[in-house]
Amino acid sequence: MSKGLKVALILITSAILLCGAVTGGIVLWFRANADSLKADGDKAKAEGEAFGRANDADACVTEGLRRIATAGFVAQAVNNIFVEHCLEVAQRRSDFCSDVPKKEDILSSATWAADQCAARNYEGDQPCARMMQAVQRACRGK
Repeated sequence: MSKGLKVALILITSAILLCGAVTGGIVLWFRANADSLKADGDKAKAEGEAFGRANDADACVTEGLRRIATAGFVAQAVNNIFVEHCLEVAQRRSDFCSDVPKKEDILSSATWAADQCAARNYEGDQPCARMMQAVQRACRGK
């Protein structure tokens, strides 16, 4: 076996082991935090529904964007629960969902989300684009 092949095998094996360790760590973290994550999700759902009853759909989106400004990845996911449940009960303008593409139309969905974020001064903002998926689910179904 050549030296180059040995090095390649060692690198591939190391990469596989590293991926396994990272995946295992993520699984363990989610298991250890499952109760807390569920509680956070339930709280976000209740807050979203309460906010949506008192505000319109545009306010739900604005509040969601305000909340993600300093949120980490997990908090962004919890915020998406807030937005989705807020939109389920909030009053919507008749055209609120008119330009929202079906989620199966991936290219149109990405373009729509980017356009929505840019229109709200969040151009190129990935948390905003991910939050727009919650708007899409509320408008087009899960």
